[in-house]
Amino acid sequence: MSGVDYAVYNPMTDPALPARYDAEDASNKGICKSALLSNVGLPLNPDRPLVVAIGPFDHERGGDLLVSTLPKVLKGDVSVVVAGLADETVASKLEGLVAKHPDMLQVIGHSSDQIVHRLLAAADIVVIPSRCEPGGLMQLYAQRYGALPVACRVGGFVDTVVDCDAALDTGTGFLYDKPTGPQLLAAIQRAIAATTSPRWSALRRRVMRQDLGWDRPARRYVHVYRSVMSNVLA
Repeated sequence: MSGVDYAVYNPMTDPALPARYDAEDASNKGICKSALLSNVGLPLNPDRPLVVAIGPFDHERGGDLLVSTLPKVLKGDVSVVVAGLADETVASKLEGLVAKHPDMLQVIGHSSDQIVHRLLAAADIVVIPSRCEPGGLMQLYAQRYGALPVACRVGGFVDTVVDCDAALDTGTGFLYDKPTGPQLLAAIQRAIAATTSPRWSALRRRVMRQDLGWDRPARRYVHVYRSVMSNVLA
């Protein structure tokens, strides 16, 4: 069970953002997107879906899976920003992809908290390619900032992300069943296709309206602890 500290992760008050927004009026998210694209040197094309992946990217966190899918992702009309440290093999492949697609992909190495907040505010989609995740917070941060997470159906992702249906009437992200390149790619492509739907804005609003704060998880923890203590003392 995890939660978001609303004093820190709140697009309505976040001092790191060039413009602030909330679930009811997310229009300034476009300003955040344009600012980020400008800062990383990508074309200012706000109609392009912006896909963000935030590392670090080691084997457990699926760096190899991410780089295996990017060549096909970059065949579409998208902008991609990858941020965070990666192992030597993954970093080398990312450099090669940037050289081939400089107008679509940019890579940031070490990312400060401020940059992470700006990435979340700019993103339409946040890819989390981890092979395992006991709890996880990045998917919650993404949802809080109106970016739809893409993640494997493992660990804490199962508890915090509901897979979107085809009509986008339900769901809070895009899940795939096994940590493989083809399944990750299919989920990313599903998410990108969803951004063109008339239902996308409503989906984003629904995701941002979720109660992701610590109060509810804290109450659940207290309930569990009390149940355990009752059994022990019985």
